[in-house]
Amino acid sequence: RVVLANGVLLGGHVEIGSDVFVGGGSAIHQFVRVGKGAMIGGLAEISQDVGPHLLVMGRNHASGINITGLKRRNVSQDDIRNLKRLFRDLLYSPKNISERVQEHLKNDEVEFSELIKDFLQFFISGERGFARNKNRYNP
Repeated sequence: RVVLANGVLLGGHVEIGSDVFVGGGSAIHQFVRVGKGAMIGGLAEISQDVGPHLLVMGRNHASGINITGLKRRNVSQDDIRNLKRLFRDLLYSPKNISERVQEHLKNDEVEFSELIKDFLQFFISGERGFARNKNRYNP
């Protein structure tokens, strides 16, 4: 269940999860992972891993969560709200993403759904770095 629009370029060994849409003319560098449910805008230049359920455009710019795709797959409002919160916490922050994920996973007070666990687990591994929001803030 992946849609590759016209003119998409995939380098060797690209991993693409299910329910992904890649816009026309986009180029994805070799060994990049694209998490499930992600949407990559047309003419994007992707050289870093794209987390699950993210909207990415331009050069590795994660602009938000793919809310439309999540709604089409009947994801709960609680999960969408949690994904938005985690997006801001992980991908706006200048801090190390893997370390932030470890902090979230060690928090015993919060029980995560499978969707949220999959989102967090994606950021534990990876060799290329991650597409982030370029308009970062320091909380």
